[in-house]
Amino acid sequence: MVASWIRSDKEKMRPLCVDLDGTLMASDVLEESLLLYLHDSPFHAIPLLAWFFKGRPFLKSRLGQKVNLDPKTLPYHEHFLAFLKEERAKGRPLYLVTASDEKPAEEIARHLCLFDGVMASDGVTNLRAHAKADALVARFGEKGFDYAGNSSHDLPVWEKCKIAIAVETPSGVLEQLKAFQPNAIIMTEEKAATSWLDFLSPAQFVVALFAFLFYVCPFFVKNPPSLLTCMLALVCLGVFSNLAVLGADLVTMRSMPLNPLRRRRFLFAIGACDLPMAFKTLGALFALYVLTTFFLPLSYSLWVLVIGTALFWHECQDDPHPMDVSAPHVAIDTGLIFARAVGGLMLV
Repeated sequence: MVASWIRSDKEKMRPLCVDLDGTLMASDVLEESLLLYLHDSPFHAIPLLAWFFKGRPFLKSRLGQKVNLDPKTLPYHEHFLAFLKEERAKGRPLYLVTASDEKPAEEIARHLCLFDGVMASDGVTNLRAHAKADALVARFGEKGFDYAGNSSHDLPVWEKCKIAIAVETPSGVLEQLKAFQPNAIIMTEEKAATSWLDFLSPAQFVVALFAFLFYVCPFFVKNPPSLLTCMLALVCLGVFSNLAVLGADLVTMRSMPLNPLRRRRFLFAIGACDLPMAFKTLGALFALYVLTTFFLPLSYSLWVLVIGTALFWHECQDDPHPMDVSAPHVAIDTGLIFARAVGGLMLV
């Protein structure tokens, strides 16, 4: 059973079926739910692993039960949303058809008040790719519906629909789509370009560098560690500090008010920064941290882990203004800098 709710058929126009993740909204319900669940407690990673091994539909269903996504805070593609409102005003039947779990999908549909029905994953069936195509053909018939999607998973659905609509779709997927849907409608809007550098905090490397200048300078230390050891230690500290603040930005992007002054977290919240790329960056940073630990003292590597954990906790607290000079805020920042210096002592 993949249809959550569908109204009776009285439509005279061909229905438009709309994908949710990446199409209607500039984010992903599963990724948003994961981040919110981990924000409540990092120990939630343990049940997440157990749910993951039971399959994606089960994972989505459990997260749908545990996490309450607020549809008002989600980043929608406004240009596409305006198009849907125009189609709705013409009397066209609209259906939200998504691989996300039925609970958040229904909540989003109720919030937007645009859709005549919702078809979603139900804890057993993962309504994606061929499964979604089969469900729509069974409901409307082959070529009996139009479909709006955005990813390679939508290609099997586009093959079965009458008119394909591609929303914010990668160029590689568009090339495959045009092979069998040459008249596909392409919908996109100008966005600020982002790169992997947008996921890093140079300030964390600068702070780490100042903490280590003391230990590389023979004027202060008679027998300093080798330059290579200091460079590796600097990379280790800077990388894990970046991992901590990036992770904090991700898990707090929905739990804290929008603050343009906190640029990266703000870009995550409005859907301007790509969440999958952020997850890949997290993995790369952690792998780099592990790699450097093989060449550094164990005590230092563990101390960096402690510093990163404290930094993550600090970044997840109430959002201070970047220029906040309150005593507690200054004390914590000073303590974290001192902790970095203590880490340097472990190398001497």
